[in-house]
Order: sequence, then C-alpha cells, then structure tokens
Amino acid sequence: MMTLTLITLMVLAGCGTIIGQLVNIPKVTPGITYGNGSINAPVQIEMFIELNCGDSLLAWYTLMNVTKAFGDNIVRLRYNHFALPYHRNGFLVGQGAYLVQAEKPEKVTAYMDEVFSHLRYFSTGFGANFTRDDILNFLGELAENSTGIPRSNFTRDIGKYWDTARQAWKYGIRQGAAGTPWFYINGLDLTRDPNQPITYEQWVQIINNLISTSDFSAESFSFDAIQSTPVPYLPTQVTPILPSLSGHIYNDGQPHASVTVEMYGELLCPYSKAQWPILKQVADHYGEDRLRLVVHQNPLPYHRNGFLVSQGVLLMQDKKPESVIPYMDAVYAAASNFSTGRSSHMSRNDVIELLSTIANQATSMPIADFKANIDRYRWSLVRQWKYYARLGIAGTPWFSVNSVLLTGGTPSDVEGWKALLDNYVKEYVTTTPVPPATTVSSGNLATTSFITIATAATIKFAI
Repeated sequence: MMTLTLITLMVLAGCGTIIGQLVNIPKVTPGITYGNGSINAPVQIEMFIELNCGDSLLAWYTLMNVTKAFGDNIVRLRYNHFALPYHRNGFLVGQGAYLVQAEKPEKVTAYMDEVFSHLRYFSTGFGANFTRDDILNFLGELAENSTGIPRSNFTRDIGKYWDTARQAWKYGIRQGAAGTPWFYINGLDLTRDPNQPITYEQWVQIINNLISTSDFSAESFSFDAIQSTPVPYLPTQVTPILPSLSGHIYNDGQPHASVTVEMYGELLCPYSKAQWPILKQVADHYGEDRLRLVVHQNPLPYHRNGFLVSQGVLLMQDKKPESVIPYMDAVYAAASNFSTGRSSHMSRNDVIELLSTIANQATSMPIADFKANIDRYRWSLVRQWKYYARLGIAGTPWFSVNSVLLTGGTPSDVEGWKALLDNYVKEYVTTTPVPPATTVSSGNLATTSFITIATAATIKFAI
C-alpha cells in the first residue's frame, strides 16, 4: 500500500521529472548451460560464479564432476558470471567470458580453466602495481592460449560485452545473490554462506533426495545432517550481521524525524553525482528534525575504483566524521579522474595516491594517514555491500523512504522530491516536562498560571 501511495503522489504531483532506476528485462533467461544439460532435467541448478574467487573455483570443479556423474538428463547446470565489487579484476574477466561465449562457445570452459589456474595474478594484493591495461593484456594472452582468439582481437572487442556482464550482475542481485558461489536449485535459493563449501558427497545426497521425490522444499535436505561436525545452520543467515547500522547521517538528521530518506549511491556513479546536491537541498529544506537523510556507499563492480573510493568514506566516518561530506563532495567533483577509461593506465597504488591527495585537500587528513588506513575498512565495506545485495539494490542511486524501496522511479529535482515527501513530513513538536500548575490566591480569586503550559511545546519549522 505504501509503495502504491508513493507512486500515486509522484504521478499526480506534476512537479519534477521522474527517472527510473530499473533493471532491464533480459531478452532470454540469463545464464550459460554447462555441457548439454537438458531443460527438462528434474534438477536445475543455477550458479553465480566469479573467476577471481577462490570459493567459486572449488565449487565450479565440484559441480562439474557432480553434473558429469548424474548426466545431462538428470542435472542441468547453468551459471552466470557475477562480479564482486571488492575483487578489482572480477568484472573484467567476466566480460572476457561473455566474449568467448559469443565467439567460441565451445572454448568457454577452457577459458575459465585458464583464468582459474592463474587466479593469484588477478588478486587485489598481487596486482596492486598493475594497471588495467596490464591486466587486460595478460588476460588477452590467457584467452589466446586457451581459445585461439588472437590477443589483439580479444583486447579490442572485450568492451562490447560490458553491458552483458553488467546486466548479468544486476540479474544476480535481484535474485538475491550476495557473494560467490551462490546457488539456486529448481528456483529455490539455498541461502548458503559462500564461505561454507558444499562437498561432492553433499551435492550427491541433495540430488538423490530430489530425484527420489516429486516435491522439493527447504526441508528436502539438511546440511547439518551430512556434516561430520554438527554446525548450527541458520537458513537465512548467509551474510554477516553488521555490528551497527550502516550509512552516514547527513547534517545531524534526528531519529525522531517523521521521514527517513536513504540513498544508496556510489561516488563514481554519474547518476548518484547528479542526485547528491538535490538530496542535500531537500534535507536542508525540511531540516534535521523533520527529515533524516542517510547515505550508504554501494560500490558497483563495473566501476573499477568504486570500492576503493567507498572505503575512503568509511575511513572518514571512523577517523574524521565531520569530514565525510567534504570528502564525498571532493570525490564526486573529481570522479571522472577515477573512471575505468581514464584510469586504465593507473595501478591501484596510483589511485590511492591520487585519492589521498584529494582527501587531504578536502579534509586536511594527512596523506600518509589516509594511505596507511584505507584498507582497514575493506571488510567493513564488504559486509555492508552484502547487506545491500540481499536487499536487492542493483544499481545506484537507489532510494528508500521510511524503509520502503522506491522501485517505480525517483524524482530528479528538488520540486519532485518535495511533491513526494510533503504529505509525509510532519512538524516536530519538542515537549518539555510540564510542572504542576501553580495557584495564586488573591482574596477570593484563584488564578492558574498558564505561562508554563503555554511554553511547554515548542514547534520547530524548517525554512
């Protein structure tokens, strides 16, 4: 009902253009079928995988063997390349897989094998001094060795599959994937922590249970029953619990505000950049007692430096919370310098050097301190991203109003936001304790003092 009301307000308001943050409907069901798996197979496994992920490597070879053991008519394995924003090269190698699938589909498994066998070379730590150009040339060599596609052709054409990889990622997010590997069996999310591998024997038991019964539900199998050591299994606890609520509160927005607007943005996203000054104006218009603006960093895997600049926000939040907004403003202003294209000649260390200089100029944080501390916030940001992924936030900017995600489009200017929010924003009344009324006797006249009562409620209005 809330969503319907919000959409109605936007349509009837007639103020401000509405832009939609929507996920495109794919022309065909996403995914690549392994081998000759049959669409009529009784067991359909969908897997989200990343070629820079060690857990994916283990799961991939396990599932290949399982699929071969049961045969194409029993088990059909489909997989999607799902890049993780905290793996710097994950999106690029996924693009390469889609290129090979399009040009030499019979060689895509060979390409995956080759990349997996060189996994360490693509890791963030090992490749800290390698540029994107370096990585792409190396990936082109691997592709030529494994598929026969000339390196020059591979490096020239890989950009054509940027949107294919992006849409596959968005599809995975909307499905509920929040890491790799992630599994669905006959459409059901296994809700399995990617860090808890499923062994060959466990897969065999799961599939045997399925093909021996016509029904499949979450009760059809139990990981606990087949683990050698009893481990409490929480079916929906697949992502870490955050130690505290995420996000930065703009301008001291108060918990008692009648409306909370949450923006899930990314500092390198041009659409987030466009919305940011608008949201600040909206928050300033209503004031901190009436509207609370919470800003979340949701890095996208197809923005190569998005995760790194987002780590900087968490660093500021911890060390210099008063400098979060100046840092964000400065990075938004310099965002083009961090774009994948313009920074292709820069290594991760080069990017940190530039980012630390910008942070120093905007916040006075010493460059050495910024560089020494930024990677301490990697895991905190990973946990936050997983939380956003489970919410289904498949792009930026994404918004919620009082915890209701806006999925039908969002206003693109201040007047549009005011038209959306005016009916929800209430004046905040600060009530102070009212002491007992005093009675003054003047002969036979009893007078009650109303002065205290009259000043007991103070209404704050936004300008």
